[in-house]
Amino acid sequence: MKRHYLFAAALALPQLALATTISGTLITAGGGDSSYVTVRAANGTEVTAWCVKKECEQVVGESDDPNQGYFLKKKFKGSKVILEYKIERNRGRVPGPGNDDRLEIVKQLTVLK
Repeated sequence: MKRHYLFAAALALPQLALATTISGTLITAGGGDSSYVTVRAANGTEVTAWCVKKECEQVVGESDDPNQGYFLKKKFKGSKVILEYKIERNRGRVPGPGNDDRLEIVKQLTVLK
């Protein structure tokens, strides 16, 4: 009986993973159907994460031309930011990758003054 609880807990662990945080410089953003941001840390590590809600509205603009998609607002290029992201299954949030593909998803994006 106790094995069943242990097995259930082991299956739940990946779902309980905490978000990862990186601080660095906002180097690019964009996208066609969905927007993304890319942050470079001081050690050179780059993380690109998808914006599936409104976390990135402050730094990502949407073109008036529907064929152009999203872009990084000029005043934010090179800004210092804190990016909190989590690797999750797509579940249809980002067009292109499959529903079960695991993607970096923005949980919070904070622009530092």
